[in-house]
Amino acid sequence: MRAPEGLDGVIITDTKISGLNSRGCLVYRGYDVEQLVEKSTFADVTWLLWNSRLPTESERNEFRLKSQRLIISFAEAEKIVRAVPRGMSPMRSLPVIVAVLSELKHRNAAADEFNFFWVNIPLLLVLFARSRESEIASLETDWNRSIRADSMSHAILCFYHGRMPSDFEASTFDHVRTLYAEHGLNASTFAARVVASTQVETEIALAAAFGAFGGEIHGGAIEQLMSMLDEVSKSPSVSSWVAEAKRSKRLVMGFGHRIYKGRFDVRFEKMRAQLVAVCRNEGIDDILKLIDSLTECVGQEMSLYPNLDLACGPTLERLGFSRDLFVPLTAASRLSGWCAHIAEQRERKKLIRPSACYTGADQIEV
Repeated sequence: MRAPEGLDGVIITDTKISGLNSRGCLVYRGYDVEQLVEKSTFADVTWLLWNSRLPTESERNEFRLKSQRLIISFAEAEKIVRAVPRGMSPMRSLPVIVAVLSELKHRNAAADEFNFFWVNIPLLLVLFARSRESEIASLETDWNRSIRADSMSHAILCFYHGRMPSDFEASTFDHVRTLYAEHGLNASTFAARVVASTQVETEIALAAAFGAFGGEIHGGAIEQLMSMLDEVSKSPSVSSWVAEAKRSKRLVMGFGHRIYKGRFDVRFEKMRAQLVAVCRNEGIDDILKLIDSLTECVGQEMSLYPNLDLACGPTLERLGFSRDLFVPLTAASRLSGWCAHIAEQRERKKLIRPSACYTGADQIEV
């Protein structure tokens, strides 16, 4: 049997982790993501993805305390970040960070490896980003303050900005992380499962997933989206920009999704609602007017609907993150789902090994 290019529409396995239910809603382990983003934290959602149920209050507290204990020391973090070439982009730094961090995991046999990577990778990413403008040693106080924060979203924001964030800022970042936590058998998740099927270590599967996520037609699109929004905002009108994009057959970032053909990405409205709250809190509305106008014009002219990136990019910008961190931060959020898929694939004990149809020369004499 021959599958279509890109495996479009092909079902290759069963999963209990996430998918669209009978009503077309995205669910994580059976829970509607629209309810999870309102009623649960990102840590709760991560626990759900790994344990197939939401945590009890005591389990939630235990998970938080355990996560804090697994955060490496600043001295160890400094050594890891110094191993990353200074000119490397934050996204490209992640496989390096994972590789070096894995050595510390191997020295600590008691560490929960999924949780170990989950708590340390985003903090190391931020340390690398800040080290480009500050001497690493000067960041130790900020590191030690941030790791005592109430949640990992608080900790990441605290370490990035050098101040404790408001609960509203941390909640907004939690929205972003929850909505990116998992999304079925996308390219990066598939890469993680293919590698995991060989029964290698977790860090190798995660490195493959990070490598795939940065591609410009996968997770990497969100950074290009912001450049596109800058361009649209400077054009004579949104409608004229869209008309020209249609004429030149330009790829419009933030619109369209293979899973949601002919309709909205179910995550977009929840992220847009949070962006509305952020803009109201700051007393601005320009970005909302822009993405709403784009949504209307692109829908009319190109029959495309917005995906999560369209609302998430501006939200991350309002949270103060530099644009080159948008892709790696969302990738670090997707790590929650990747780990769930790695565990599920390992249970199958089956190597993923499809075939290709050879179309080269039949035989050439030497």
